[in-house]
Amino acid sequence: MIDLDTVILPLDFLGVMAREQPRLALAFTLALSEESSRLAERVVSLGRRDAEQRLGHFFLELRHRLAPQGEADMTDVRVPVPQREVADFLGLTPVHVSRTMRRMQDEGIIDYDDEYVEIIDPDSLAVDCDFDAARLSASPIPEPIRAALLSIV
Repeated sequence: MIDLDTVILPLDFLGVMAREQPRLALAFTLALSEESSRLAERVVSLGRRDAEQRLGHFFLELRHRLAPQGEADMTDVRVPVPQREVADFLGLTPVHVSRTMRRMQDEGIIDYDDEYVEIIDPDSLAVDCDFDAARLSASPIPEPIRAALLSIV
């Protein structure tokens, strides 16, 4: 079985792929550019947001990523990972995540149980934690060019 979590590609492979499989190379380039945007958003989140903003952004991002599956207006987000993993992802301690979630619940921002987080007012939370769904899927490739590339892939 191949581990698909990490794949190392030699730099010259990209040149070969561009010549021999241009559609695949374009799709790969688009995926990398969008991943770069998500990484930039994560760096901003870790550097500029406090714990409540990081958690809020995390919950809204999960909600946004589930939206293509037909759940765009949902308020409940299933978070099937332990708080310690959420803490690691957000650069916080598990105790701080727990306290912050409890405070957010007390303030009426979220409600939660073992696996689900209900976002009480997603629009207010988005403002509070500077969540912009368009920024998550932004690409350094201008939209008309991106659309044209996708049409040939």
